[in-house]
Amino acid sequence: MPAVLLAEVRSVATVLPEAAAPLGSPATSEAIVEQLCRAHGGIAAQGPGGGRLVFFEQAAGALACALALQSRLAEHNRATGEAGRVLMRIGIHAVVEAPAADAAGRITDQEHQVASRILQATPAGRIFLSRQAHCQCRDAALCAFIPMGMQYFRDLPDPIDVFEAWPIPRHY
Repeated sequence: MPAVLLAEVRSVATVLPEAAAPLGSPATSEAIVEQLCRAHGGIAAQGPGGGRLVFFEQAAGALACALALQSRLAEHNRATGEAGRVLMRIGIHAVVEAPAADAAGRITDQEHQVASRILQATPAGRIFLSRQAHCQCRDAALCAFIPMGMQYFRDLPDPIDVFEAWPIPRHY
């Protein structure tokens, strides 16, 4: 089942200082998103509200990309300190087909609005996903999942079961 990843920068220095850019050629958060989404098989588009909307063939690919994004940004933040800090929030939802958008770029189908609502509920620097995406990813051993419970969102008649993805440390 395809998945939609929505990513939005919540805090960023608009141009990363050259001396503090361990990221190499991607000098902006947008370039980092584009590079990692392509590397994980995602197709990026402009998302609602200035965020990035990325389509994946599988939810596990979306989650792997989200974890890579947060890891890359954490490396960058350690190297640059507060002045170049980049925080991104990411929401993932498994969908039946690619979302439709209206002229203003808003996702119009209710199923696809779920990803947008999950993103809005996600704190900066974190990854939240719907139960549908969680069910497809939980056996991939990419991370640990923390149940966040049923969440009620505006414009959605039913609550959505939400999970937070936490990376598993690789230094043990």
